[in-house]
Amino acid sequence: MDAERVMTIAEVATAFGVTHRSLRFYEQRGLLHPQRRGTTRYYRPADTVRLQVLLKGKKLGFSLEEIARLILSHETPRAGAADATVYLSQAQIATKLAALEAERRRIDLAIAELSQAMERMSARCESEPTA
Repeated sequence: MDAERVMTIAEVATAFGVTHRSLRFYEQRGLLHPQRRGTTRYYRPADTVRLQVLLKGKKLGFSLEEIARLILSHETPRAGAADATVYLSQAQIATKLAALEAERRRIDLAIAELSQAMERMSARCESEPTA
């Protein structure tokens, strides 16, 4: 994808594997800001970078609100922004990582319990006489 090229909604949807509806939804939520000429939306390189961040955040399990805060924290100029941005990003990542690790423990426990139940059922079926 050409980094300087302006793209239509159809081109962005195809390039990123998302629907037109999703792109319009992200625009309504203030996460994307395509230029509009008539009814046509044009996405600049900055918009596609935002979309990449948004999709990566979703893939990692962040909510749209968390992603919006992360994007805004990187784009809002303020004194000491670089240090604060890194700290906020690390805190968000650490929180999400802890939540995912807790979820993994719950899933591992559920898998172990289901495996034991399956073994008990198999043993019971093997020990029952056949008619």
